[in-house]
Amino acid sequence: NIVTNKRKNNRKKKILIAAGYKIYRNEFYIGYYRKGISTSLYKDQCAIIKNILKFTDKYEVIFKDYPYGDKNMKYFIKDISGDKIKYIYNEKSLTDLLKVSDFNIFLYLSTSFMESLNFNSDTAILETELSKEFKKKELEKFGINVCENIKNLNNIIDFKLKNNSFINVEKQYLRSKFFFDSKKIKNINNVSKILWIKIQN
Repeated sequence: NIVTNKRKNNRKKKILIAAGYKIYRNEFYIGYYRKGISTSLYKDQCAIIKNILKFTDKYEVIFKDYPYGDKNMKYFIKDISGDKIKYIYNEKSLTDLLKVSDFNIFLYLSTSFMESLNFNSDTAILETELSKEFKKKELEKFGINVCENIKNLNNIIDFKLKNNSFINVEKQYLRSKFFFDSKKIKNINNVSKILWIKIQN
């Protein structure tokens, strides 16, 4: 009915920020060379949250943490936003949140991004280690923006949220390119390398 449809149309769109990484206790290994990885990408996560705070009146913003280890981000979010950004630890799974999200923000190309291709939500990804041959334009027509630094990522977030600009399209084509048989690539561990190989074909 008309009232029901109006309520659906007036709902706040959901923005999902997925925790970038979590070093649990003393489990950091030499060889994880990405800048910031030893502190669980804390600085980048904080920069995104500070930027997105100005949109919390218009959008429902959710931060999904890993369901183990410390809750440092919970306290940071509480201090900076009060109740304007919802913090999720283990109350809901990432899959449950991806199902209802309109726009996802990931801090690196990961299996979480792969899972998000099952849904129509747009995505922005911070990936500082992209190969120059990586074809970002291939993804942009599906509402997916891959950014090589935090400034560009926040610019994408600003543009989309200021203009309510979302594509929200089906991603069957990308699933067919990116879903793979792990047995065939057991010697390849870097997900961004997998994506680069797939997107060339």
